[in-house]
Amino acid sequence: RGSPSPSPSAASSSSQSSPSNSLDLSHPGVRFRLSPRLANGVIPEVLRARAGWFEIYDDEFFHDPLDSWDVHFADVGWCRERFKGGGDGVSREPLQPYQRVNHFPNHAELTRKDLLAKNLKAHRRRLEKAGKADEAATYDFVPETYALPNDYELFAEAFRRDEKKREETALVGSTENDPAPLYIAKPAGKARGRGIFLFRRLARLNPWRDANAARRTHASSRGTTVEPYVVQRYVERPLLIGGKKFDLRLYALVTSADPTRLYLHRAGFARFSTRRYHRPRSDENTTRDEPTSERLKENEDETGKKTNEAFSEDERKTKRAAHATTASLRDLRAHLTNVALNKTDDGYNDTNAQKFDLRALRLSLNGRFGEDAVDTLFRDIQNVVVKSVLACAPKFRKTSFAAGGDYLVENCFETYGFDVLIDDGLKPWLVEVNAAPSFVADTPSDAALKKKVVSDVLDVLDMESVVMERYGGGDLRSARKKTVGGFDLLWDDGPVASSGARTNQSKLGFFVEGL
Repeated sequence: RGSPSPSPSAASSSSQSSPSNSLDLSHPGVRFRLSPRLANGVIPEVLRARAGWFEIYDDEFFHDPLDSWDVHFADVGWCRERFKGGGDGVSREPLQPYQRVNHFPNHAELTRKDLLAKNLKAHRRRLEKAGKADEAATYDFVPETYALPNDYELFAEAFRRDEKKREETALVGSTENDPAPLYIAKPAGKARGRGIFLFRRLARLNPWRDANAARRTHASSRGTTVEPYVVQRYVERPLLIGGKKFDLRLYALVTSADPTRLYLHRAGFARFSTRRYHRPRSDENTTRDEPTSERLKENEDETGKKTNEAFSEDERKTKRAAHATTASLRDLRAHLTNVALNKTDDGYNDTNAQKFDLRALRLSLNGRFGEDAVDTLFRDIQNVVVKSVLACAPKFRKTSFAAGGDYLVENCFETYGFDVLIDDGLKPWLVEVNAAPSFVADTPSDAALKKKVVSDVLDVLDMESVVMERYGGGDLRSARKKTVGGFDLLWDDGPVASSGARTNQSKLGFFVEGL
């Protein structure tokens, strides 16, 4: 099995240690395997600094890939290739009861945008059919979502219906210059802000319209293949701080899918855009995000080009407003908070990486809106995390790395990065869920937070006791604690009551020892 060879820095990493992290000489140690794709960031540092943990390198791993390790921090691709078998999802090789892998085989049910939207809709329908209409109504934290190209006709029908309603409203004079709704389109399987665009005109989706038409008519897909996207109504009135948009990055840990067991870390951060966000004004003509061919043809001169004199003053104002709106929609650094996108902007703050500590944010919001309102907000945010996992957990149960027995799903754990937006009515909206949230640190405080999250994950897993049981040490695992480091147990085959005087209060943004 080898012998533990902890890093020399392990003795000095007191902020990462815990009672379960202090091993006596009789303990065989915990063998960990680390994917080369996770070589950057704080994960390797925390694993190598942990007392009694030692790394399994390529030669030993490939010599005995089934039994040379106790915990494997694998990349998503490795898990998909190694363990998913045929269409039934049965794993190729069972894992041992003491082994842990850091991904569920079909985590995409939660982390892929189109599948997440599908599962949330399905779960809401199940609740409605069960007569739980009030509970179903609480699953309103994701805007209406359409998966393209398959849902193009449904979206186009809803788009035209909304457009007709606005036209009828304008005719009766009950509203003035009502702007067309803004939509956001995102690649279904990408992250870091790649491929996202905003639009107001249905024509922007013509490539997906054509692909959907080809699919429906069984025509050749040549020239009509498009990347799967999701389209959602854009939240146009986000809560702003300093005139800028922000969203929250939260860390959730699932250690079992059946029964569902979910932890949420108290620490996190807000990510800010680098540019100011400007809401559409009612006095601007924002019904189009780019000029149409019909408008450009108006008042053309004999050469087919419109002269500046041909524009009336009102037309020039409309043209300038449309141009400004187009520029605003294309300025994604005002709309998105992804660090990968914003760090290339001149306004990017290298000192804090456009991030604001969650605890400081909660205190700031307390002063702005009052403690009761903020308590409600953070409890709603916590519920978004819980409900999202519960809606997708049934899909996790259909596949497992294990062969059977009491450890059917306990072999898997996963740390998810939840991104949540808050609107100006203090309503949280789920942006997306990440299966492999970045643990690369941008600043010293960012490094401290992410190291703490990873270390707390290891404390929750308590691999030291799991491994010792294998060698006849008996059941050394203590009763499951409600709080481990910064993680609070929120769901354990049912809701877990919070401790303290205010049992319904979310601990998000509360003090975490070691940070």
